[in-house]
Amino acid sequence: MIRLIRWGLILGLIAGVVWRGDWWRDALTLSDTSSDWRLRRVNDATLSAVDLLDETKWATYTLPPGQPLVRVVTNASVPRSLVTATSTEEWPYTLHYQVLSRGGKILLDQQYVHRTRLTTYTDAITGEPFTGRFYLQGPLFPANGKVMVLNLQGLPEEATQLRLRVAAAPPPLLDIVARVYSRELATVRKLSGVWQRLSIKQQRILARGNLYPPALLSETEKRNVLRQRWSTIAPEGIPEVDYTRRDLYALKDIEEEEETREPLLPAGLLVSPAAYGVLAIPEGGGYLRFVFEQLPWQPSAVADRRVTVRWYGRGIARRETFTLLWEDTSNTVSDFIPGGLVEVIPQQSLIMRAFLTTEDKEQEITPDPVTARTYRTDAKIPIDYEIFHAQQYPTPFRLSLRSPLGRLDGEPPLLEPQVSLSPASVRYELLDAKNTVLQQGTLNSSTMPSFHDRILTTVEGVPVTEPTHYYFSLPHAVARVRLHARHGEVLIAAANRPPTLTREIQIPEAFYAFADSTTQPGWFTLLPVDAEQFLLNNRVLLVAVQPRPPEDDPQVMAGRYQWEDYQPAGNWRARQLLTPAEPAAIRRPQTLPVLFAEIPVGREQGVEFVAPEGHHELSPTLLYVRPRGASQPVALRAVVDGQVRRDILVDGHASEIQLPPLANGQHRVTVLGPKEGQAFLNYLPSEGPLPTVLARTALRFDSTSLGFDYEKRTSEDELLSLRLYTPHQITDRTHVRVRIDGPPTTGTGPFLGWTFRDRRYDIRPATGAPVPVLGTKAEFVTTGQFLAIPLGDDLGPGLYRIHLELEQGPGGYVIVSKITSGVTEQRSVFLERGISVTVPPE
Repeated sequence: MIRLIRWGLILGLIAGVVWRGDWWRDALTLSDTSSDWRLRRVNDATLSAVDLLDETKWATYTLPPGQPLVRVVTNASVPRSLVTATSTEEWPYTLHYQVLSRGGKILLDQQYVHRTRLTTYTDAITGEPFTGRFYLQGPLFPANGKVMVLNLQGLPEEATQLRLRVAAAPPPLLDIVARVYSRELATVRKLSGVWQRLSIKQQRILARGNLYPPALLSETEKRNVLRQRWSTIAPEGIPEVDYTRRDLYALKDIEEEEETREPLLPAGLLVSPAAYGVLAIPEGGGYLRFVFEQLPWQPSAVADRRVTVRWYGRGIARRETFTLLWEDTSNTVSDFIPGGLVEVIPQQSLIMRAFLTTEDKEQEITPDPVTARTYRTDAKIPIDYEIFHAQQYPTPFRLSLRSPLGRLDGEPPLLEPQVSLSPASVRYELLDAKNTVLQQGTLNSSTMPSFHDRILTTVEGVPVTEPTHYYFSLPHAVARVRLHARHGEVLIAAANRPPTLTREIQIPEAFYAFADSTTQPGWFTLLPVDAEQFLLNNRVLLVAVQPRPPEDDPQVMAGRYQWEDYQPAGNWRARQLLTPAEPAAIRRPQTLPVLFAEIPVGREQGVEFVAPEGHHELSPTLLYVRPRGASQPVALRAVVDGQVRRDILVDGHASEIQLPPLANGQHRVTVLGPKEGQAFLNYLPSEGPLPTVLARTALRFDSTSLGFDYEKRTSEDELLSLRLYTPHQITDRTHVRVRIDGPPTTGTGPFLGWTFRDRRYDIRPATGAPVPVLGTKAEFVTTGQFLAIPLGDDLGPGLYRIHLELEQGPGGYVIVSKITSGVTEQRSVFLERGISVTVPPE
């Protein structure tokens, strides 16, 4: 009986095999004759199981222990009508994922936005379009796969579960399917013979992280590649009950990756002719070395290997430019580079890494990427910002507008640099608590291309315009700012600031730091209402930003400017300081009295004096500076053209000697005194000895505050500069508070500039040679630290009072001045000996 049952089972099995063989032959026949290309190509495809994601419930995956990485591959589904030979459209969708610990604690809870498209191919015989991925039946077609890799290292607890769901999939996307992979750590015994059983395409995919093609890999490299393979994880539950599975087919002869991923840039900073790189050089400086690398997908033949390197130090005279011919190994700027900013401008797209050597120690200073979040305007849905007020003060508010200069999918830019189009714009509305419009208007974005920033939607980035900043002083009645798309596409970022918060600035650290979290920002980022919904709707774009090198005024660089020093109101004290002159100081007629060049002591020196414009004579000043520590008085004699003109006794460490009036032109000057001292003369021509010192009147700044009356003559931005000279060899920092009193801001805005009326400067003493204080016996100060006090167009013309208060530190001397670029008409009246001038009334 048992033997009969056994034979019955064998016959049934054979019959089943024969029946399945007939079905298989029928399927082959159907695939050859069917009108649906999917059935005809099914035998040329591999099969993968995918899981359908939902918007309302989670798909939960249990992770194997010790997983450092998890890879999630998703495909969006589109209708059949989109399978065309010319399909180029892109569609966004958003995934919501959570990573959980063993106890159910949420370790990560984030959203990830993908942008996908449908890649189609054309049949060479029938001309029919088809895709590399497909479902065997039904009206849905999978778009290109997108990959998301989650780094699980560094979490507070071990990750044991991954949860996925769809956060947003706007039309024409119909659903989202996923595959989840974990690392499979295989033993060497299991790997024996595996490599030979892989297809050529599988070998190429596994070995794409190596320098050599698969055929050249050693046995050890093959084992290392195979040792950490990806294996799929199924969701928790029962298929078709707790989750839905589909069969996804992939054509074997299509080189499209199983999951489409953007090519990754090598480590470093991307620089190009349209995207300069900017490096912050630490204050101490050092020797700079660059390593340049071509983009992997660019041709290796390079026509122009020039790289321009521009250095910007503190001060308009501190500029230098180098030119490198980059090599495949590294490039070194042989000159010592002081602290400041370095701008790198190549002739082609390169990946740059920078290294700085200081005291025989090299460190990498390639900047980390810094991004700003911007929001895309939309014709239907406005962007709202809620305004929070402190008491009854008007709230400062800033809008920053940019416009893309290229398609966000990486297609060619809309315009070339320096080509102007009509500016993109938005309409703004200031609303009260009842949504009543209190004020409205139009804000334009700039059309000037940015050479430092780019939008991070493609590997190399999309060009963007320079930001245009608009400032508002929002009264208490304004509860919301609403922005509508008006013309073109505009990217918006908003910021605010408590109106009573004092602006804190560290000097000189602020010049050498960028995006330093330890310093107080000038403005604080403000998120729009429903910020998460903007992310789900793919209306958030990241812009890579860099510091800006200082913009030099060409008028000032050429010496065409007007310099004004300000004296405080009331009682004040002052001294003359003998500060070092900038090496590139421009000698103008107005600066001849204060610029001094050194002449030898003890021997005759031929000089040419230049009198002020319109004068035929002048009274030069001779400065004599003794070595530091000299205490005994010494005799000094000034001889001009063989005649003794002055005999004095020098008691202090520096003395100012006024020579008698001399005719304009050539003279012979001899200074007789101790040769260890230094002598200086003013009124020397530009082709004479280079100026080495600058004599300036500085105000004593100690426990008594100083108040300056300043008349703002225009409604445009104006800039005051303040230089603080602290006692030499005192290392204590100085805290100076600067307050601006005067007429309040008129109107709500928008303004193009903003004034912080209350500032606190935390100042470190300057280094360098001691600066003598004239008229004292042994007083020396530092070379001084520069502070900028900008007054924006939010301050209208009028009289303002600027208060300087010493809150902490040793104090010292200050100079408050203003430089106005351009040449203005000036009229002067003077008298020379023997000449009488009468000016008739106007």
